[in-house]
Amino acid sequence: MSRAPTRIVSVAQQARSNRSAERWARAAVAALALFVVAVGTFLGSVLFMLAFAVLLFGAIAILVYPLLGVYLIVFFSVVSEYQGSGWYPWSLNFSSRGSVLFVHDALSLSPLDLYLGLTLLSWLVRAASDREARAGGGELRWPMAAFGTMAFAGLVWGVGVRGGDRVIAIWEFRPVLYLPLMYLLTSKLFTRTAHYRAAFAVALAALVIHDGLAYGYYAAMSAETRAALETLTEHQASVLYAWCLLLLVALVAFRGGSARWRIPVAVIALPTAGLFVLSQRRAAFVGLAFGFIVFSIVLAYRRRRAFRVMVPTVTVLALGYTAAFWNSTSGIGFGARAVKSVFASDTVSERDAASNIYRTIENVDLLFTIRTEPLTGVGFGRPFYQPYALPDISFFEFYQYIPHNSVLYIWLKMGYPGFVALLLTLAFAIRAGIRAALRLPSGDHLAINVAALAYVTMFSVFAFVDIAWEARTSVFLAVCMATCANYLTLWEHEHAVVPAGRPARRHRNRSRRRVHRSVRHPAYAPARV
Repeated sequence: MSRAPTRIVSVAQQARSNRSAERWARAAVAALALFVVAVGTFLGSVLFMLAFAVLLFGAIAILVYPLLGVYLIVFFSVVSEYQGSGWYPWSLNFSSRGSVLFVHDALSLSPLDLYLGLTLLSWLVRAASDREARAGGGELRWPMAAFGTMAFAGLVWGVGVRGGDRVIAIWEFRPVLYLPLMYLLTSKLFTRTAHYRAAFAVALAALVIHDGLAYGYYAAMSAETRAALETLTEHQASVLYAWCLLLLVALVAFRGGSARWRIPVAVIALPTAGLFVLSQRRAAFVGLAFGFIVFSIVLAYRRRRAFRVMVPTVTVLALGYTAAFWNSTSGIGFGARAVKSVFASDTVSERDAASNIYRTIENVDLLFTIRTEPLTGVGFGRPFYQPYALPDISFFEFYQYIPHNSVLYIWLKMGYPGFVALLLTLAFAIRAGIRAALRLPSGDHLAINVAALAYVTMFSVFAFVDIAWEARTSVFLAVCMATCANYLTLWEHEHAVVPAGRPARRHRNRSRRRVHRSVRHPAYAPARV
């Protein structure tokens, strides 16, 4: 028999109860502070003490309110910049000696793993007693479930059956697993459109810190180092920069309804554009072009007049830029070099030619491996076959395990079923994002959804030619996929919308029945063109 809650019968009793709760809260905070100080003193590191305090208080917040777990994971993932900040601990194990949160050599767990596990645990506890917490998942739940299942099968096949390297397998497997796990948590815990908007606002705030770390690293370089610089930040970060730029364009084109979005995004986009140029990732530039094509298609349907002005103007500017920097070797001309490498690969620079040759040899090796083991692949922890030896790039310790083609990489590690599951997941996400882009009203809602759709598209293009499976990209890709799959449904429920051409159906759930009895919201209809 459950115990009845204490009944408050007077204001004085309520005040005493509040004072008692406040005293207990202060005692708990003091105990945690003493624990953090004791651990930091024992290990003799002030930086460790500060990082451990942040980690600990974040973990407690997640256990109390699991929704915060998604926000914290997005924030710390976007901040990540290991090119110039090797101390940053987010996806490094507690056993990584370069990490500020190094604890012990045997602790093969990262702060990201810890937060994902705590968020999952907190949500499961909540879902056990709350039926509404078990609902949701969106139309991607089955492709995501298949993708996650095949990822585990690839790990078992590579390590358990084929005897692959366990440590390398874990490093390969984790970023792939983050995608379905983060999608699950986002879809289950984000029950309002405001949650998705807040997640993108958190990502933008984290991008400010990321930009500061990157520019600080660049400022500390010598002139010789800058002259020989191939990329300022990690390869995958360039896709995030492109997302920020397209979000600004979408907010302007679709008349983002509030200055609280347009002005901050414009301020953040300026330094981010500089990093996009300094990073010099040709694959990211091609991905940005495809993202802009997706944006243009939506713009042509939703705002034809703006399409007639914006798209021809951008096209003329892009052609002029390409012609002006066709033979340039400077950093600002990397976009023209990306186009040149596609249409005139025999005239590119020596460095770009060497990169193209490496990828050509690597693709031949990948196709040979796939033909040798088409159904199962080699599994995680085992290198792909190299009938043609690759040039030595041993500074990247996983170069024999992780190829640049991150789409065929899934076939290598998870077999043909895993490859099909990936393609279905991407296709379903793009289809859902296009459907939402054609139905959401103009303004912030539409701009955020189009930016999420563009990120999924840019990731798909980028993954064909560069290393894409990394903690930051997997986490943010999952959030963008969840936005494509779930945002429209949440908006319809919040505004009591019955979609055009879809008859109201009878539902057992009373609240959903009330939604479908209501009339269609006038803002739901697409804008006239």
